[in-house]
Amino acid sequence: ITHQKQILMRGLRIKVGIDVGTATCSLHPTSGHAAYRGRVLNRSARVGALAGSSQVFCSAKAWFAALQVTDGEALGRIRAASMGLRNLKGVANPVEVIHCTLRDPKEKVIPPNPSTPL
Repeated sequence: ITHQKQILMRGLRIKVGIDVGTATCSLHPTSGHAAYRGRVLNRSARVGALAGSSQVFCSAKAWFAALQVTDGEALGRIRAASMGLRNLKGVANPVEVIHCTLRDPKEKVIPPNPSTPL
């Protein structure tokens, strides 16, 4: 029996959680590395923990904040699907989680309407 090593490409193995809010930053006195702290970091980490490999999840608060400051055509290339309200560890209130995926390039770009619920 011979074994051959074969490299398999299974896509990106990252998962992303996005939230919006205020964080503080401090520099480590010896290493100079930045340390970020704040509730937004915990929420984004918990939202990201719900995602599977190569998925991008964001809070509804982050999605609607992006709608306010971003070109509608750019966000129109992203399909947003609500995953409903989720209880997140260390977060007092349930958070609506949005699954973000890229639209097929052949699909018509539909700029999202900030006043329309998902």
